[in-house]
Amino acid sequence: MNTTNHGFYKWITSTKRMDLDTIVGDLAKDIWADMRFPTAKDNGSGGTYLSQLHNYLSARSACAEAHCALDESWDFYSPQKKNRQMGPGVRFDVFKKCDYRCQICGATAADGKLEVDHIVPVSKGGTGEEDNLWVLCFECNRGKTDKDL
Repeated sequence: MNTTNHGFYKWITSTKRMDLDTIVGDLAKDIWADMRFPTAKDNGSGGTYLSQLHNYLSARSACAEAHCALDESWDFYSPQKKNRQMGPGVRFDVFKKCDYRCQICGATAADGKLEVDHIVPVSKGGTGEEDNLWVLCFECNRGKTDKDL
């Protein structure tokens, strides 16, 4: 196994991430406390570091929210994030395209928080292009995690 810590491991376990009052912050604290968490890519196991982390979480029966937090964290960390970041104009266009409603349950901003999400998850090859983005409410987005619908 590679003993050099992966950049993502260093990034997620920084104090700035652990101090967040979000699911990303919760994940960062859990990773920091878990002495067996993979700190580097295991070159012998195949797959990407991100897929290895998902497999690690699955093997420990982690909840869907943990997988979602991992994907969100990876999106923020990833060196390719420039391709996934969307400006306010793109967000506005996606909200407008989706009629300002959750595309699963129909909730509006008056019902709770709405978020722009990837239809095909980034972890499964999805892009940040507008045709791969839709609006989901907080609850549906957490329930969906990286599932294909």
